[in-house]
Amino acid sequence: MIIAPVRFRDRWIDDSHPIELWDDKRRPGVGLAVARANDAEPSLAVMTIWWVTKGPRDSTSLILDLASGEIRDQHPLSRVLDPPLDLAWLRGRLDDELRAALQQRLDRPRGPFDRHAWKDGDRPRVALGERAAFARLFPASWDIVVLHRGRRYALIDSHHVAPEARNAPVAVEIVDLETRETVGTAEIDLAHASPGERRRTPPWRSSGPAVVSVLRELWDDPDQWFTLIGRAETVARAAAVMQAWDSDVRDPDAAVAALLAAPGEEDELLQDRVKALGRRSIPALRRAFETEAEETSRYAARVLAELGDASGLDLLVTTLGDPAFDDSTGESFPISDAIAVLGARAVDPLLAALARPRSPDAQDRLLDAVTTLGVHDDRIRELLLEIVRAQPGRASRLGDYDDRSPAVVAVLVELLEAQLGLLRDDFDDDDAFDDASELAQALRDLGVDDGAVQQFGELIRTKHEHRLTRLRLRQPVREPALSEPMPRYVPPAPVHVTPRPGRNEPCWCGSNKKYKKCHLEADDEARAR
Repeated sequence: MIIAPVRFRDRWIDDSHPIELWDDKRRPGVGLAVARANDAEPSLAVMTIWWVTKGPRDSTSLILDLASGEIRDQHPLSRVLDPPLDLAWLRGRLDDELRAALQQRLDRPRGPFDRHAWKDGDRPRVALGERAAFARLFPASWDIVVLHRGRRYALIDSHHVAPEARNAPVAVEIVDLETRETVGTAEIDLAHASPGERRRTPPWRSSGPAVVSVLRELWDDPDQWFTLIGRAETVARAAAVMQAWDSDVRDPDAAVAALLAAPGEEDELLQDRVKALGRRSIPALRRAFETEAEETSRYAARVLAELGDASGLDLLVTTLGDPAFDDSTGESFPISDAIAVLGARAVDPLLAALARPRSPDAQDRLLDAVTTLGVHDDRIRELLLEIVRAQPGRASRLGDYDDRSPAVVAVLVELLEAQLGLLRDDFDDDDAFDDASELAQALRDLGVDDGAVQQFGELIRTKHEHRLTRLRLRQPVREPALSEPMPRYVPPAPVHVTPRPGRNEPCWCGSNKKYKKCHLEADDEARAR
């Protein structure tokens, strides 16, 4: 039996769960996840496998051809599962249905859905003031799925299409994904309730007790609750663009002129309006790029790139490589994201810029752009490997690039083992420790979590215990006076642990930014404390 993403009402549901495969007797099953092995062979995948009862931290990897079902070889440096996996049984289960589900996962575009995809062709899909399902406005979106008492329920959320949607009640239909039947409906007041908040009256009106129990699960999960709030805000932004749609279509130059009037003070609504116009706005943006002042030209070039037009690519690359560029406002991040939209067209200009001597800051900005292109190119791989060999502390570049080829993994493991050797000789070598930490994280980002990575984890625990011991020895021991009352034990409050996303995945906060450009640094600081 396969537990996989299900097709429901013409769209895929439940992207958040890996595929699970069980035998007919319901003995412990295996979880499956896939990543593309290389761009040259679209059907070739690195398949990570783990026992469901143990979880993905204890996993192995295989190279799988999804077109034929052939298991070519075991991924380098992967461990053997305990107990061992019967490959003959796995080959027998890799039928057309399972391979299609894995291929669908492999081909699904990465990153958040496009919030400008609220129109079909040249017109909005729905009218202002109408109530519509979120998936009707944004067909590429995934429905919210709640797990309650071992069953999965889809929440089909419908919103009032108006700029005030973020404060309007949301109507939800709750569907049992096993039976495909509607359990009930509810209306949720998002404006007056925070996730997990205990109120005498819950922030919804429902059609029955079965619905309430599912909504309780949703309310107790801050990630899911904030996802629902974020969807309401997305609908409000789309509605605000719809309000100006007719006038913008008649005069796209006016919308572009308004956007470029104050390039240092970016108006998100004006950005959405211009991007929603698509190719209609390109002529006006090109004219501005060619005639306006430097800052305005740079902004116009960035918006052009976000629309898929490469007219201003050279200016954007030159800006990133300019040592005099003032990046105190973080402008290089949206420039890199805009260049990434152009994909393979940006490879040659970026590599040419990196071939020239640069200041460290300028080189870092260009490398940010190269590693987030989403294009696997041998020249980029060799450049990054050369950098990491010379400076192991920059291994995160290879993690960002997400090249899972055996050659990349082998180099990272070799460098990590070298740093572990230095640490065994000198336990307090902070430089070696920092380099090893970056190498281990890059390997985890590439799906490798065994061998040298586990040895580094054990070394971290040893070092932490060593430091705690030294701190205890430095502190004087104070004996409590007999008259002092014993301190009362207060149990710690339960903590909700949110799974940490990958560096290039959307941030958990719902900002639609990549995790590394949003909360990664803050989370690392909190974890260190």
